[in-house]
Amino acid sequence: MIKGLLTQDRTTFDGEYYQLTGAPLEPKPAHLPILIGAAGEKVALGIVARYADEWNHWGDPALAAHKGEVFAAHCERLGRDPKSVRRSAQTMLEVVVPGDAEAVERKERVEAAGRHVIMGSAQEVLDKVAQYPAAGIDEVLVPDAFLGSGSRRFDALERLREEVFAKI
Repeated sequence: MIKGLLTQDRTTFDGEYYQLTGAPLEPKPAHLPILIGAAGEKVALGIVARYADEWNHWGDPALAAHKGEVFAAHCERLGRDPKSVRRSAQTMLEVVVPGDAEAVERKERVEAAGRHVIMGSAQEVLDKVAQYPAAGIDEVLVPDAFLGSGSRRFDALERLREEVFAKI
């Protein structure tokens, strides 16, 4: 329905929840890419394969590679090239010193909520992040809420910028 509105002069759609008959949408944007965040292998990745311009999910490079294989199978079934969909992954990153008990507790709390964390020395974080392209990921998004607030967040982001991002 959305793609129709964005690409056709008039759109007719008869779905379970929405119906349109000859609906216009003006002015149309040049191209409004559709980003879908999804990880469900049976249904959600099929929706991504059918409609998305970009696909985003949480996880480490190994999970990204696995989800990419499932996604590629959905694309094959639909006759779509999986490389036509830009891929991004989210993970939380933090450079820590060995034995930082507070950091370990933060990581456990965040992972218990279903989010992924890459934590370790600057080299360990860099080595893990460097695996994303081979897993088919075009961009890694790093939410900063995990890093605390105020000066703690600023210091953690500066450390990531200087010790990891500057080397990518």
